[in-house]
Amino acid sequence: MILNSAVKAFGILSVSALIACGGSGDNPVTGGTVDTDVDPTDPNVVTGQKFAFDRSVGLVANSIEFRENVAGDPSDDQLVINNIPFDTTTGEYDRTGTLPNGWGLYQNTERNLEGRLQYFAVFNQSATADVEGGVAASPQYRGSIGNAGAVIRRSGTPVSLPVAGIFNYTGSYSGIREIDNDLDTTGTVPGITLVTGDALVRVDYGDFDVTGDIVGSISNRNVYDVNGTFLGSLSNVSLAEALIDRPTQTINESGASSQDGLLSGTWEGVFGGPTGNEIAAYVILNGTTPSTPGATPTDPVIPGVDVRELGVLLVAQ
Repeated sequence: MILNSAVKAFGILSVSALIACGGSGDNPVTGGTVDTDVDPTDPNVVTGQKFAFDRSVGLVANSIEFRENVAGDPSDDQLVINNIPFDTTTGEYDRTGTLPNGWGLYQNTERNLEGRLQYFAVFNQSATADVEGGVAASPQYRGSIGNAGAVIRRSGTPVSLPVAGIFNYTGSYSGIREIDNDLDTTGTVPGITLVTGDALVRVDYGDFDVTGDIVGSISNRNVYDVNGTFLGSLSNVSLAEALIDRPTQTINESGASSQDGLLSGTWEGVFGGPTGNEIAAYVILNGTTPSTPGATPTDPVIPGVDVRELGVLLVAQ
């Protein structure tokens, strides 16, 4: 990872700007849960939460805490993200806007102070607050990979999964795409874009003979710059067959890939709610941007270069 020393100017994604793009500005978040019992070298040891954690590729976040400072006023919401270098001394991120699908957009509070990098995060909770998740990344790294992270978690509500039955879970997806902008000689091409989509997860609790089987997809994937400008659309993503880990009420890691063949990676998740009626999952995709423009001439920002997409989906029956 090579740090980009040239600080680029990014606008704040305003609620009003994204309402014009089709967002409502509403936020269903009603509360937060915090679990700080993590191992800084491998946080995936606490039942009910999962982290995209691999220091060799810059995936380092090991905790995200949501703070609703004023009930019913999402503009005062904050995140506290732990273990990301050069963001803040406190880990605090302020909410600076809303994505078109209602997910919150956040930026590190100390982004303008000496030695700090600018970081963006997207985060959401389900309407019941039984599951939540978010991702964070910086546009100020050269290449397609910088220090970043993805975290999903369920609340402390006990989960009792069905032993049989077939269910569809539907909801939304949001993420950050880290783009290799080394070929940009103007200093104007952002190192990240934002992505939203619709998520579908299908669960068969009875097969394979009670272990359970799960598949999913992410469709209607739209890309925006950090100012909320629509850049275009991306190929759907398939979430390959995965199995349930019943002792921990989680979804084992499996493959993920875009249908245009440009991206591949992994996904895994956790169940939430009294009967496992909600799911949070994170997705890691690596590959290249499309080689030709999509829905608009600005999609992709730079064609045919490396990209890493970190995203989270929240779905419910």
